Amino acid sequence: MSADEDLDEDLVGRAVGGVGDGWAGVRELVELGRDQLDRRGFLQLAGLGAAAASLAACSSRPSREILPYANQPPELSPGVAQHYATALVEDGFATGVLVAAHEGRPVKVEGNPDHPASLGATRAIEQAAVLSLFDPERLQAIHAQGTPAPWSAVARILDDAAAARGAGLHLVLEPTTSPLVVALVERVRARLPAAGITFWSPFAPRAALEGHRLAFGRPLQAQLDLRAADVIVALDADLVAGHPMALAYARQISDRRRVVDGRSAMSRLYALEAHHSPTGVIADHRIAVRGSQIEPIALELLAAVIRARRGAAVPHGRYALAERPPSYEWLSAVAGDLVAAAGRSVVVAGERQPAIVHAAVAAINAVLGNLGRTVQLVEPVAFEAGEASHSLAELAHALERGGVTSLVVLGGNPAYSAPAEARLAAAIPRVASSVYVGLYDNETARACKLAVPGLHDLERWDLARAYDGTLTPIQPLIEPLFAGRSVADVLHHLLGDPVATDHDRVRAAWPALAAGASFEQALALGKLAGTAA
Repeated sequence: MSADEDLDEDLVGRAVGGVGDGWAGVRELVELGRDQLDRRGFLQLAGLGAAAASLAACSSRPSREILPYANQPPELSPGVAQHYATALVEDGFATGVLVAAHEGRPVKVEGNPDHPASLGATRAIEQAAVLSLFDPERLQAIHAQGTPAPWSAVARILDDAAAARGAGLHLVLEPTTSPLVVALVERVRARLPAAGITFWSPFAPRAALEGHRLAFGRPLQAQLDLRAADVIVALDADLVAGHPMALAYARQISDRRRVVDGRSAMSRLYALEAHHSPTGVIADHRIAVRGSQIEPIALELLAAVIRARRGAAVPHGRYALAERPPSYEWLSAVAGDLVAAAGRSVVVAGERQPAIVHAAVAAINAVLGNLGRTVQLVEPVAFEAGEASHSLAELAHALERGGVTSLVVLGGNPAYSAPAEARLAAAIPRVASSVYVGLYDNETARACKLAVPGLHDLERWDLARAYDGTLTPIQPLIEPLFAGRSVADVLHHLLGDPVATDHDRVRAAWPALAAGASFEQALALGKLAGTAA
């Protein structure tokens, strides 16, 4: 072995052996290498010493004693996802989902194949639920227009309103199908008769309910069976993306358009719309019309169907029927297809259209004999849907005349989503005491005196109904991230009820809602079978 080789082995030994003293060995290597190595050899050995030092640093144990995961839950296997059935609520209606969780953290949302509103599928809004749960922009603490505030400040407003029996108090809630919230609202009305209550969501189906009031004398909710429909006519209606039962309707339409054998009969879909929608994309015939043309088209279609089926019963109502032949060349073809499929067709209008269009659509379905077959009319599933409490008129008038001294907004963002003529954005800051409970520090939160973090659907216990009325349990996948409050928490405090968990309240209410049914079984399945309207 040469002298140079002896020198190299000595330097390597010093570099690696000195790692235990931190960088001391590396420094010695540097000093020694300057005098006895060429540039290439020096860089090779310096890199070896640095790598050894880094490796030693990574392998060091914590300075304090740590304990193993000795009490691991029996159902938890690290790295293996657990799936739980729950529901996400939009405009009051529940959509059943399955949520995958890793070690107590929800990570993925998929549809619940056993739930009638999802049938195993999801839209983008359901997929994004996990993102909104962990959104760093969520409201994270109670504050008074930017200044941290305690819950006692909110409790004082609620207690004062209760002591005044609701005088000057107005509650604004999102539309609800929760039996628990409905019971609380009815108790508030009985206990605090002077309080005002408004339900508001910009996308709630108000026009359809009002149209059925024109046609049948009271607001009714239409349930569609598109599996039995040979012809479907959508008048500015997005059935597969913009409806509370969009996932179910998309599945029904696709099932009827799937050719299995030579006897398969595909349904025919007409879409009349002002802009491209997912329903228009899959339609056999997409007819581009202005939104303002839908009303005369609906009335002319009604006239054409009546002429083809003279003697058919028409619901009582005022319809400006066109006595002249249809002014649209294709309208007679659409009417002919509907008449040929009488009792096996569906005509539906979108929520953007006025009530008269929905009334005309109801009359068309009645003339064709679709009612009770492909179109079922039921009482509204959402609490008081179609009634005056779902209008902002009373609230806007009370705010304008100064009749509201305490305003409690439970969810939503009415300061932003209300019609401009309501002028809520300017009126809310003038209220002496106002509280907002919700997920975000939005326009309504900033307009109110106090803002309180709300609970995400994946953080709370509750019950809700799907658009078809199916009772659906809601269970949390994670503890509340920001100590949020639920709508029930606020209403219970307003009523002076003893403190209890939402889980205990759901369990206590279950026997009266589902006598003889197992709560655990409904929770596991994600629904209570046999509760559809």
